[in-house]
Amino acid sequence: WATCLTLAALRCVYKAFVGEYWVWLAHSRLSANVARLVRVMIAARLLSYIPLILSVSRMVRSDAFDAAVHAELHTASGGTLRWFMKSKVTGFLLVLSLIMAAQLLSVHGGPEMFLILLVLHIIVVISCAVFIVVWKLSLLRICRLRDRIRSQAADLSGGWPMMTREYQAIVDFVDEVWRRSGFSGAVMLRFGMDLVFVTFVIAGAKVDMALVVRESWLWIIVQVAALCVGLYFWAQIHSVCSSDAYPKQSLLSLAARHLGRLSRQDAVDHQGFMDCVKGLPCGVHIGHAGLVSMRRVGPILRLA
Repeated sequence: WATCLTLAALRCVYKAFVGEYWVWLAHSRLSANVARLVRVMIAARLLSYIPLILSVSRMVRSDAFDAAVHAELHTASGGTLRWFMKSKVTGFLLVLSLIMAAQLLSVHGGPEMFLILLVLHIIVVISCAVFIVVWKLSLLRICRLRDRIRSQAADLSGGWPMMTREYQAIVDFVDEVWRRSGFSGAVMLRFGMDLVFVTFVIAGAKVDMALVVRESWLWIIVQVAALCVGLYFWAQIHSVCSSDAYPKQSLLSLAARHLGRLSRQDAVDHQGFMDCVKGLPCGVHIGHAGLVSMRRVGPILRLA
Protein backbone atom coordinates (compact mmCIF):
# COMPACT_ATOMS: atom_id res chain seq x y z
CA TRP A 1 0.00 0.00 0.00
CA ALA A 2 2.77 2.43 0.90
CA THR A 3 4.59 1.67 -2.34
CA CYS A 4 1.45 2.23 -4.40
CA LEU A 5 0.81 5.58 -2.71
CA THR A 6 4.40 6.65 -3.31
CA LEU A 7 4.18 5.76 -7.01
CA ALA A 8 0.84 7.56 -7.33
CA ALA A 9 2.29 10.66 -5.66
CA LEU A 10 5.28 10.66 -8.01
CA ARG A 11 2.91 10.33 -10.95
CA CYS A 12 0.89 13.33 -9.75
CA VAL A 13 4.03 15.44 -9.41
CA TYR A 14 5.21 14.40 -12.87
CA LYS A 15 1.82 15.22 -14.41
CA ALA A 16 1.87 18.60 -12.68
CA PHE A 17 5.20 19.64 -14.18
CA VAL A 18 4.45 18.40 -17.69
CA GLY A 19 1.28 20.47 -17.65
CA GLU A 20 -1.34 17.72 -17.88
CA TYR A 21 -4.51 18.55 -15.94
CA TRP A 22 -7.69 16.73 -15.07
CA VAL A 23 -10.76 17.45 -17.16
CA TRP A 24 -12.64 18.94 -14.22
CA LEU A 25 -9.78 21.40 -13.61
CA ALA A 26 -9.44 22.25 -17.30
CA HIS A 27 -13.08 23.38 -17.40
CA SER A 28 -12.73 25.61 -14.33
CA ARG A 29 -11.65 29.24 -14.22
CA LEU A 30 -8.55 28.39 -12.18
CA SER A 31 -5.18 29.34 -13.66
CA ALA A 32 -2.62 26.83 -14.88
CA ASN A 33 -0.43 27.48 -11.83
CA VAL A 34 -3.31 26.70 -9.48
CA ALA A 35 -4.12 23.52 -11.39
CA ARG A 36 -0.47 22.50 -11.09
CA LEU A 37 -0.56 23.24 -7.36
CA VAL A 38 -3.64 21.02 -6.98
CA ARG A 39 -1.67 18.12 -8.43
CA VAL A 40 1.22 18.73 -6.03
CA MET A 41 -1.09 19.01 -3.02
CA ILE A 42 -2.83 15.76 -3.93
CA ALA A 43 0.60 14.13 -4.13
CA ALA A 44 1.34 15.45 -0.63
CA ARG A 45 -1.97 14.04 0.61
CA LEU A 46 -1.13 10.64 -0.82
CA LEU A 47 2.24 10.63 0.94
CA SER A 48 0.63 11.69 4.23
CA TYR A 49 -1.34 8.44 4.27
CA ILE A 50 1.85 6.35 4.46
CA PRO A 51 2.53 7.02 8.18
CA LEU A 52 -1.11 6.14 8.86
CA ILE A 53 -0.78 2.81 7.04
CA LEU A 54 2.45 1.96 8.86
CA SER A 55 1.04 2.88 12.28
CA VAL A 56 -2.15 0.86 11.73
CA SER A 57 -0.07 -2.12 10.61
CA ARG A 58 2.16 -1.73 13.67
CA MET A 59 -0.90 -1.42 15.89
CA VAL A 60 -2.73 -4.56 14.79
CA ARG A 61 0.48 -6.60 15.07
CA SER A 62 1.49 -5.26 18.49
CA ASP A 63 1.38 -7.53 21.52
CA ALA A 64 -0.17 -4.79 23.67
CA PHE A 65 -3.15 -4.36 21.35
CA ASP A 66 -3.65 -8.10 20.93
CA ALA A 67 -3.43 -8.73 24.67
CA ALA A 68 -5.79 -5.85 25.43
CA VAL A 69 -8.46 -7.14 23.05
CA HIS A 70 -8.28 -10.70 24.38
CA ALA A 71 -8.22 -9.54 28.01
CA GLU A 72 -11.22 -7.27 27.44
CA LEU A 73 -13.23 -10.03 25.80
CA HIS A 74 -12.68 -12.25 28.84
CA THR A 75 -13.83 -9.66 31.38
CA ALA A 76 -17.36 -8.92 32.53
CA SER A 77 -17.44 -6.01 30.08
CA GLY A 78 -16.49 -8.25 27.17
CA GLY A 79 -20.10 -8.33 26.08
CA THR A 80 -20.06 -4.53 25.94
CA LEU A 81 -17.11 -4.59 23.55
CA ARG A 82 -18.76 -7.23 21.35
CA TRP A 83 -22.01 -5.27 21.23
CA PHE A 84 -20.09 -2.08 20.48
CA MET A 85 -18.25 -3.74 17.63
CA LYS A 86 -21.39 -5.30 16.14
CA SER A 87 -23.66 -2.27 16.39
CA LYS A 88 -21.76 0.99 16.68
CA VAL A 89 -18.71 0.21 14.58
CA THR A 90 -20.70 -1.59 11.89
CA GLY A 91 -23.24 1.23 11.72
CA PHE A 92 -20.53 3.88 11.62
CA LEU A 93 -18.63 2.12 8.85
CA LEU A 94 -21.85 1.71 6.86
CA VAL A 95 -22.59 5.43 7.08
CA LEU A 96 -18.98 6.23 6.24
CA SER A 97 -19.10 3.95 3.21
CA LEU A 98 -22.26 5.65 1.94
CA ILE A 99 -20.68 9.08 2.34
CA MET A 100 -17.59 7.95 0.50
CA ALA A 101 -19.68 6.43 -2.29
CA ALA A 102 -21.43 9.78 -2.67
CA GLN A 103 -18.04 11.50 -2.86
CA LEU A 104 -16.84 9.11 -5.53
CA LEU A 105 -19.94 9.77 -7.62
CA SER A 106 -19.79 13.55 -7.19
CA VAL A 107 -16.18 14.00 -8.32
CA HIS A 108 -15.79 13.91 -12.09
CA GLY A 109 -12.04 13.53 -12.41
CA GLY A 110 -11.92 10.55 -14.71
CA PRO A 111 -10.62 7.03 -13.99
CA GLU A 112 -7.39 8.29 -12.39
CA MET A 113 -9.11 10.45 -9.78
CA PHE A 114 -11.70 7.74 -9.14
CA LEU A 115 -8.96 5.17 -8.46
CA ILE A 116 -7.10 7.55 -6.13
CA LEU A 117 -10.23 8.29 -4.12
CA LEU A 118 -11.18 4.61 -3.95
CA VAL A 119 -7.78 3.63 -2.53
CA LEU A 120 -7.81 6.49 -0.03
CA HIS A 121 -11.34 5.65 1.10
CA ILE A 122 -10.38 2.02 1.76
CA ILE A 123 -7.49 3.21 3.93
CA VAL A 124 -9.77 5.65 5.77
CA VAL A 125 -12.39 2.98 6.52
CA ILE A 126 -9.80 0.59 7.98
CA SER A 127 -8.12 3.37 9.96
CA CYS A 128 -11.45 4.57 11.37
CA ALA A 129 -12.29 1.04 12.51
CA VAL A 130 -8.94 0.74 14.32
CA PHE A 131 -9.37 4.23 15.80
CA ILE A 132 -12.78 3.39 17.27
CA VAL A 133 -11.65 0.03 18.68
CA VAL A 134 -8.56 1.51 20.35
CA TRP A 135 -10.60 4.40 21.75
CA LYS A 136 -13.21 2.02 23.15
CA LEU A 137 -10.56 -0.21 24.72
CA SER A 138 -9.00 2.82 26.41
CA LEU A 139 -12.35 4.04 27.69
CA LEU A 140 -13.49 0.64 28.98
CA ARG A 141 -10.41 0.31 31.17
CA ILE A 142 -10.93 3.76 32.62
CA CYS A 143 -14.64 3.16 33.18
CA ARG A 144 -13.96 -0.06 35.10
CA LEU A 145 -11.71 1.81 37.51
CA ARG A 146 -14.23 4.62 37.72
CA ASP A 147 -17.00 2.19 38.69
CA ARG A 148 -14.84 0.79 41.48
CA ILE A 149 -14.15 4.27 42.83
CA ARG A 150 -17.83 5.18 42.61
CA SER A 151 -18.92 2.07 44.50
CA GLN A 152 -18.79 1.69 48.26
CA ALA A 153 -16.09 -0.95 47.84
CA ALA A 154 -13.62 1.91 47.42
CA ASP A 155 -13.96 2.62 51.14
CA LEU A 156 -12.56 -0.78 52.09
CA SER A 157 -9.20 -0.60 53.79
CA GLY A 158 -6.12 -1.02 51.61
CA GLY A 159 -7.84 -0.56 48.26
CA TRP A 160 -6.30 2.72 47.14
CA PRO A 161 -2.72 1.56 46.45
CA MET A 162 -4.07 -1.15 44.14
CA MET A 163 -6.22 1.40 42.31
CA THR A 164 -3.20 3.68 41.97
CA ARG A 165 -1.26 0.87 40.31
CA GLU A 166 -4.23 0.11 38.07
CA TYR A 167 -4.40 3.76 37.01
CA GLN A 168 -0.68 3.74 36.20
CA ALA A 169 -1.21 0.63 34.06
CA ILE A 170 -4.02 2.41 32.21
CA VAL A 171 -1.76 5.40 31.53
CA ASP A 172 0.92 3.08 30.15
CA PHE A 173 -1.61 1.29 27.93
CA VAL A 174 -3.09 4.51 26.53
CA ASP A 175 0.37 5.88 25.82
CA GLU A 176 1.43 2.62 24.17
CA VAL A 177 -1.50 2.30 21.76
CA TRP A 178 -1.71 5.98 20.82
CA ARG A 179 1.63 7.79 21.07
CA ARG A 180 4.33 5.10 21.06
CA SER A 181 2.64 3.24 18.21
CA GLY A 182 2.71 6.46 16.18
CA PHE A 183 -1.04 6.20 15.58
CA SER A 184 -2.02 9.53 17.15
CA GLY A 185 0.72 11.39 15.27
CA ALA A 186 -0.27 9.79 11.96
CA VAL A 187 -3.95 10.64 12.47
CA MET A 188 -3.07 14.22 13.41
CA LEU A 189 -0.92 14.52 10.29
CA ARG A 190 -3.94 13.49 8.24
CA PHE A 191 -6.14 16.04 10.02
CA GLY A 192 -3.59 18.77 9.38
CA MET A 193 -3.16 17.91 5.72
CA ASP A 194 -6.91 17.85 5.15
CA LEU A 195 -7.30 21.23 6.87
CA VAL A 196 -4.69 22.71 4.56
CA PHE A 197 -6.52 21.28 1.56
CA VAL A 198 -9.89 22.52 2.85
CA THR A 199 -8.43 26.02 3.23
CA PHE A 200 -7.09 25.85 -0.31
CA VAL A 201 -10.44 24.72 -1.71
CA ILE A 202 -12.31 27.49 0.12
CA ALA A 203 -9.82 30.02 -1.25
CA GLY A 204 -10.49 28.62 -4.72
CA ALA A 205 -14.18 29.38 -4.23
CA LYS A 206 -13.38 33.07 -4.72
CA VAL A 207 -12.40 32.24 -8.29
CA ASP A 208 -14.84 29.48 -9.20
CA MET A 209 -17.63 28.94 -6.68
CA ALA A 210 -19.47 26.54 -9.01
CA LEU A 211 -16.47 24.20 -9.01
CA VAL A 212 -16.31 24.10 -5.21
CA VAL A 213 -20.04 23.53 -4.80
CA ARG A 214 -20.13 20.84 -7.47
CA GLU A 215 -17.01 18.90 -6.52
CA SER A 216 -16.02 19.58 -2.94
CA TRP A 217 -18.90 20.59 -0.66
CA LEU A 218 -19.48 17.07 0.71
CA TRP A 219 -15.76 16.48 1.14
CA ILE A 220 -15.33 19.71 3.12
CA ILE A 221 -18.20 18.82 5.46
CA VAL A 222 -16.83 15.32 6.04
CA GLN A 223 -13.29 16.54 6.79
CA VAL A 224 -14.42 19.18 9.28
CA ALA A 225 -16.75 16.69 10.97
CA ALA A 226 -13.97 14.06 11.14
CA LEU A 227 -11.63 16.56 12.78
CA CYS A 228 -14.21 17.56 15.39
CA VAL A 229 -15.21 13.97 16.21
CA GLY A 230 -11.61 12.76 16.38
CA LEU A 231 -10.48 15.57 18.69
CA TYR A 232 -13.56 15.10 20.89
CA PHE A 233 -12.92 11.36 21.25
CA TRP A 234 -9.30 12.00 22.18
CA ALA A 235 -10.18 14.71 24.68
CA GLN A 236 -12.82 12.44 26.22
CA ILE A 237 -10.10 10.02 27.40
CA HIS A 238 -8.43 12.75 29.44
CA SER A 239 -11.73 14.23 30.59
CA VAL A 240 -13.04 10.97 32.05
CA CYS A 241 -9.85 10.74 34.13
CA SER A 242 -8.98 14.25 35.26
CA SER A 243 -11.95 16.57 34.76
CA ASP A 244 -12.62 18.83 37.75
CA ALA A 245 -16.31 19.14 36.88
CA TYR A 246 -18.39 16.80 39.03
CA PRO A 247 -21.06 16.15 36.33
CA LYS A 248 -18.29 14.56 34.23
CA GLN A 249 -17.95 11.83 36.90
CA SER A 250 -14.20 11.58 36.30
CA LEU A 251 -11.78 9.49 38.34
CA LEU A 252 -10.54 12.63 40.08
CA SER A 253 -13.95 14.06 40.98
CA LEU A 254 -15.28 10.71 42.20
CA ALA A 255 -12.17 10.08 44.29
CA ALA A 256 -12.63 13.49 45.91
CA ARG A 257 -16.01 12.34 47.25
CA HIS A 258 -14.22 9.94 49.62
CA LEU A 259 -12.40 12.74 51.42
CA GLY A 260 -13.27 12.77 55.13
CA ARG A 261 -14.61 9.21 55.11
CA LEU A 262 -11.33 7.31 55.33
CA SER A 263 -9.04 6.15 58.10
CA ARG A 264 -5.69 7.87 58.51
CA GLN A 265 -3.70 5.28 56.53
CA ASP A 266 -6.33 5.06 53.81
CA ALA A 267 -6.42 8.85 53.65
CA VAL A 268 -2.69 8.87 52.89
CA ASP A 269 -3.13 6.22 50.18
CA HIS A 270 -6.15 8.07 48.83
CA GLN A 271 -4.15 11.29 48.60
CA GLY A 272 -1.44 9.35 46.79
CA PHE A 273 -4.03 8.22 44.24
CA MET A 274 -5.25 11.78 43.65
CA ASP A 275 -1.69 13.08 43.34
CA CYS A 276 -0.98 10.33 40.81
CA VAL A 277 -4.00 11.30 38.67
CA LYS A 278 -3.00 14.97 38.78
CA GLY A 279 0.71 14.42 38.21
CA LEU A 280 0.42 11.60 35.66
CA PRO A 281 -2.33 12.70 33.27
CA CYS A 282 -3.95 9.99 31.19
CA GLY A 283 -4.74 10.90 27.62
CA VAL A 284 -3.61 11.01 24.03
CA HIS A 285 -0.29 12.76 23.45
CA ILE A 286 0.64 14.02 19.99
CA GLY A 287 4.36 14.62 19.62
CA HIS A 288 5.33 18.18 20.48
CA ALA A 289 1.67 19.28 20.55
CA GLY A 290 1.25 17.63 23.94
CA LEU A 291 -1.83 16.24 25.64
CA VAL A 292 -5.23 16.49 23.95
CA SER A 293 -7.69 17.79 26.55
CA MET A 294 -11.12 19.42 26.54
CA ARG A 295 -9.52 22.67 27.66
CA ARG A 296 -7.53 22.81 24.43
CA VAL A 297 -10.07 21.17 22.12
CA GLY A 298 -13.17 23.02 23.38
CA PRO A 299 -12.46 26.34 21.58
CA ILE A 300 -11.78 24.49 18.32
CA LEU A 301 -15.07 22.58 18.57
CA ARG A 302 -17.03 25.75 19.34
CA LEU A 303 -15.40 27.51 16.40
CA ALA A 304 -16.26 24.61 14.07
